[in-house]
Amino acid sequence: MTEYSYRVIPFRSQVKGLANPVEIAAQLETAIRTGASDGYELMQVATVTVDVAPGCLAGLMGQKTGSLTYEQLVFRRAVG
Repeated sequence: MTEYSYRVIPFRSQVKGLANPVEIAAQLETAIRTGASDGYELMQVATVTVDVAPGCLAGLMGQKTGSLTYEQLVFRRAVG
């Protein structure tokens, strides 16, 4: 059975003004090239959602738990 080493890097597009799909694609391509160095290959783009509890004052004022969503690029390479 093949063993793998994994690398995970976050991806969040940096867009100023209107979102341009070509610009976002170029940013994603750069992130993939960076993550794929050292023989790693892109395995998947994972979405991770994190629940965020309100702070003390916000909780006292009735704010509910919110959530943040992050895109993560998952890379792997065979070990050995």
